[in-house]
Amino acid sequence: MGEEGVDALMTTTAISLNEMQAVIDEYVALGFSGIFIRSLNPYGFATEKADLLGYDMHAFVESYIKALKYILAINRERFFPEHFATILLSRILTPFSTGFVDLQSPTGAGISGAIYDYDGSIYPSDEARMLARMGDSHFNLGNVYQDSYRAIFGGAKLRGIIKEACVEVTPSCAYCVYQAYCGTDPVRNYLESGNEMRKMDGTPFCIKHKGIFDYLFSLLADMSETEENIIWRWVSRSSTVEHNA
Repeated sequence: MGEEGVDALMTTTAISLNEMQAVIDEYVALGFSGIFIRSLNPYGFATEKADLLGYDMHAFVESYIKALKYILAINRERFFPEHFATILLSRILTPFSTGFVDLQSPTGAGISGAIYDYDGSIYPSDEARMLARMGDSHFNLGNVYQDSYRAIFGGAKLRGIIKEACVEVTPSCAYCVYQAYCGTDPVRNYLESGNEMRKMDGTPFCIKHKGIFDYLFSLLADMSETEENIIWRWVSRSSTVEHNA
């Protein structure tokens, strides 16, 4: 695939939370084309080692914003996008879909993608597969050895998930200023509350996205010409294109 074909997805733990600059420097030193700073999700080993790896989502947002400022400074010298911010900025600044399943309404789980496990079981997302590994197969859509395509992708299970995963009718999301740019995660909602739809205000998912959106919109409101060009290079996926508004 070549040098431009592979990146390393960075998952933030309590160990790396306050070492973001060093992590970013290492990505640059290793020649990666960018970085995706991802928060810890409550599945698998992350749950088993929560005391060691976990942190408050407010702390993640604070660390992420500091990291993003550092990355913007790096981009004055070289093209090195932060991919999560790029996805959010693309949703804000352009009419085009990013294809990012976590921020679709209705949820992209099972619609924009699906996970086939080793035994033929099908899940709407990798998080749903991980939840099954933890002992809860609530999101199992069926099995390729037993069920038809129509039963799996047109059945009551997936239809029910989609019905409960639209931000336009989700409590607090329905009247949020960032509704057009955000999404919902029915698998995480179910894990944390027992329901695929829940009141999102104050949840880790909401804290993370609201905090980052707040910063991005403040950046867009007061950005310099240099920052504007950096942002449009990220959105354009081009190391050379400049945009002058």
